[in-house]
Amino acid sequence: MVQNNENLWILTEERPKETVIEKIIEKTSLIKNLNIKIEKFKIEPLIEKNKFLHSFKISKVKSDKVQNIFIRLISSRSSFVDFLVFLQEKEPKPEQILKNCVYAIEETKTNSYDSRNTAMGQRSSKFNTLNYYIQKYKAETKPVMFFSHEQADEDHKSVNFINRSLYHLECGIEFWGKKSSKFKKFETLEEFIKLKNEIADTNTRKNDTPIKIKKENDVIKISSLLANPNKTNKNYTGRIGHDPNMGQIPLIAKVIRSLGWTKKILITNHQVLQSRIGTNKFVNLANYINFKLDGCNLPKSNFNFDYWEYEKDKEKVATILAQVILENNNLITIFDNHGGCEKSYFYNISNNELKIDKKFSADGGKIPDVVMRDDKNKIIHQFEGKKFDSVDKGLEEIKHFDLFENRFLKKYYPEYKYKRSLIVNGGNKKNIDKIEFQIDKNYNLIFKDKINFSF
Repeated sequence: MVQNNENLWILTEERPKETVIEKIIEKTSLIKNLNIKIEKFKIEPLIEKNKFLHSFKISKVKSDKVQNIFIRLISSRSSFVDFLVFLQEKEPKPEQILKNCVYAIEETKTNSYDSRNTAMGQRSSKFNTLNYYIQKYKAETKPVMFFSHEQADEDHKSVNFINRSLYHLECGIEFWGKKSSKFKKFETLEEFIKLKNEIADTNTRKNDTPIKIKKENDVIKISSLLANPNKTNKNYTGRIGHDPNMGQIPLIAKVIRSLGWTKKILITNHQVLQSRIGTNKFVNLANYINFKLDGCNLPKSNFNFDYWEYEKDKEKVATILAQVILENNNLITIFDNHGGCEKSYFYNISNNELKIDKKFSADGGKIPDVVMRDDKNKIIHQFEGKKFDSVDKGLEEIKHFDLFENRFLKKYYPEYKYKRSLIVNGGNKKNIDKIEFQIDKNYNLIFKDKINFSF
């Protein structure tokens, strides 16, 4: 039963976007009957005597059951979802794991036809890992796949296959932003294998190795590339590094187990070298689900005790704080790519979404971490985030924003001036003109522009 002295705690690895946070609050309020109303939605950093308290607060919350809504940045050494939502009075502690956690949410803006099964394949390991923690600690947490942007009416068959496979996790899953009524568990192992192989047979993409499943007496063989780059590439190392398949293969193995198969599961044609195998999230899942690599012995391993921990040290702590402050002071975000977070779209003056694809970086382009528009002064601020000990590297990197300015800023914002500067987390104050904003080692805020960074 919810008490009237409880708080809602939204813990995240991502930059807290208003639309996403609003949706999370709305869903949590509904399922827990919290009757939350917010007069004017605003994310405010908690700053006391010029020190950042590493928390944010939603302003003007009204509820007879919840006092406040707080946001904090977290990280994990495991494969980890984007948001954890706790309902309790005091700030959650990492040793709670998932106790009092209502939702564990993975959020994406990606349309499945943009990435086909790549994005969902990568996310599979997050839910598979989450399933382990929910099962181990008997948590009542509900996993959620949240599509925050408009999706295609009909997904690609390979994406539907992964979505259906997720239903075989013991923890279950909810889909937000996507019609999921047609998703259902596979009824038989034969049905599962047949559909996966049919999808593989339709794959015509170059440089792609379709995943195929073959049942042979006492063993099920799954043919799948796991090394990245592959053997034909001059940079081949033999390491496990194929992110989509590192997610898909454990999920496929999990479904096979859930459909009653207790015998051997063997991954073939993986191109992994025994000498390059270490402990990672894939190996953890292989031990948990019980599958093997053909010709290789996997080390025994287990998941970390802690599923999550609070984050204070990474560069994104400073870049996210700076962005929130600037937005509250009427600057507009037109792009962000905080370290370890999902890359946003680029927004033009009409707020249309433009995708910055991987080819841009391949062409030698350096993308800023945060780009913000000051309409009053007609200035575009380009920020590069760095930890204190990497300031020199950051000063060098901001010299290489030319391609970004030429392809995007000059094209879509020709009447603006462009400014390049650093945002720094940690260390002592450095008297360097290009450092615009800094959280020092004692969490004091240091900034030059007292108008834009007032709070």
